[in-house]
Amino acid sequence: MVRVSTLMAIVTSLAALPAAAKEMPTSNGPTLLSQAQAQNQYSAPSSGSSGAGAAGITTETPAQMFASQLQSQMLSSLSTQVNNAIFGANAAPSGTFVYGTQTITYTKTLSAINVTIADSSTGQTTQIQVPLVQVSQ
Repeated sequence: MVRVSTLMAIVTSLAALPAAAKEMPTSNGPTLLSQAQAQNQYSAPSSGSSGAGAAGITTETPAQMFASQLQSQMLSSLSTQVNNAIFGANAAPSGTFVYGTQTITYTKTLSAINVTIADSSTGQTTQIQVPLVQVSQ
């Protein structure tokens, strides 16, 4: 009996609310979407542009993929050679590697390894300095 009276009290209090409060709120989703689209400055590349797939992702032909992977492997091999020259069993205090138009020079000091990568075709130079770990005993 207590439950029925509680339920009746809730129904009575809801009936006393103004009509506007009983209505379900309307969704403002379309308005928000419209505002977001008006602010969006991104424009997807046209589907007719060459080399661009869905969502602007560049697609490569199998030959381009092979060339890219081959170049990556060759650069990895060169990187391994430079690394071995600096840190390997027969490490030298300095050295130079030439790969196409790029010249890679390194010098090893007591506190750091200095690597310079120079591209003779563009004149661009990149310098890398890696501090050596000092082990105290």
